[in-house]
Amino acid sequence: MRFIDFICNRCDRTAYLLACVAMLFAALFVCFFSIGGTILHPYVELDQGIWQIMGQGIIQGCVPYVDLYDHKGPLLFYFFALANYIGEGKTGVFVLESICLAISLYFTYRLSRLFVSGRWSLLALFVYLLWAFFTMEGGACNEEVTQPFVIVPLYYALKYLHREKEGNQISKTLIWAVGMCGGIIVMIRMNNAAMLFPFAGVLLWRLWREKSLAIMIKMLALMISAFVLPILLCVFFFAYQGAWNEFWMGCFSHNFMYAASYAGDRTPREWTIILLACAPLVALVWALWGECVHHTLSPCAVVAIAASAICGFLSSMAGCAFPHYFYISTPAVVLAFVFSVRAIGRLSRRTCIWACLLSVALMILPVIKFWPSRCYYTRVYMTYLFDEKYHKSVMKTVNLLHTIPMEDRNSVWGYLVDHRLFYNAKIIPCFRHFAFQREMMRVNPRIRKEIEDMLERDSPRYIVTKKNRCPDLIGPTLEQKYDMFAFEDDKLIIYKRRE
Repeated sequence: MRFIDFICNRCDRTAYLLACVAMLFAALFVCFFSIGGTILHPYVELDQGIWQIMGQGIIQGCVPYVDLYDHKGPLLFYFFALANYIGEGKTGVFVLESICLAISLYFTYRLSRLFVSGRWSLLALFVYLLWAFFTMEGGACNEEVTQPFVIVPLYYALKYLHREKEGNQISKTLIWAVGMCGGIIVMIRMNNAAMLFPFAGVLLWRLWREKSLAIMIKMLALMISAFVLPILLCVFFFAYQGAWNEFWMGCFSHNFMYAASYAGDRTPREWTIILLACAPLVALVWALWGECVHHTLSPCAVVAIAASAICGFLSSMAGCAFPHYFYISTPAVVLAFVFSVRAIGRLSRRTCIWACLLSVALMILPVIKFWPSRCYYTRVYMTYLFDEKYHKSVMKTVNLLHTIPMEDRNSVWGYLVDHRLFYNAKIIPCFRHFAFQREMMRVNPRIRKEIEDMLERDSPRYIVTKKNRCPDLIGPTLEQKYDMFAFEDDKLIIYKRRE
């Protein structure tokens, strides 16, 4: 225990030591638990496969949404372009994912230290990593990229709100940072910015109440200008590329259609499981109520934390509500732990035991939703790491694609196949809709029309598909224009266009 106290004291005094500890924990966590970020094997997961291909394409001159498409913000694609620029394979992803996690851990410790001791703050890091372990799925997800832009302004906003009684003045830098981080997150995945908006509102309300309407309007203008700046830069870039419509569809419209399409299909059982994943929110609200009763936290801070947590969990329910959606709510879970510790410390010994059991139960309940996914991705990780048969299968597919002449590999497209085969073979698909075509067409029927027009007017030289997956859309085109070029065990088939 003395050693732990020594580390805590040194971390409090020396930012460099805390940064090194955070980076060490982050690198080890990514290496052993992130399928997409680990350098122990070369394979990636489904979503990451799209972004890796788009990152490679950007380096080769492709324009997002126009040449390669996915319904995320453009900064996510440039994040993976930077990762590909840093190092081949997954080296760059490992470096950037570790840095993002290290920043999040660093400020999680600082955030916890605002309210509890160093020992409990170290335990808060464990809570953060445990929640990340259950929610990150395959790793290298967009929520990990956006998390630093959530937790850094959240820490400084809470630092101000917690110490406002000491005459601490709100700074223009804080207002600017909240707006700028919000804009950057929107250009990665807009749902992930939900936790910042309540803090922005509370900060502006504090300015209006304590100072004047004129100062509040100036700060609001500063926040909005900072928020809009990264969005406008992206808008101007894609407008210059003549891709405004594609940018709007991929970054905004498609996401609304996606959320509406899948959220409406849930059964009562699925809704129940999703609500169980929000159980830490109950612990947080209970603990914040105790802060209000004992006047140990300002009302503004209580409102901001509660509203931010609620918005974070509500945004996690959008679309399919995959476990990785809940990763963005990690700061809320950490705060639920921190304030539960404070609340339990004020109770009598007998009541304390029941409160501990209830708090632990509320923190564990989400595992009911996350456990099946965590088991699946653990098996996948072990398969990628140790299964020689899987490696041989991947290499067999890569060798099949490499039968396509080098000069023709700029005209290859896949239909209803695992898009990661293009990543493994280092081939950039020639048409923008190269992944999850069935799901994309279900959400946005216009995509089917785009594929039909492409096949009719500018069909690729090679089409990669699977047996019995042709008749619904591309079957007639294959019969009229293509011959079989190569196949793998009568499963994966490559067709070549007749000259």
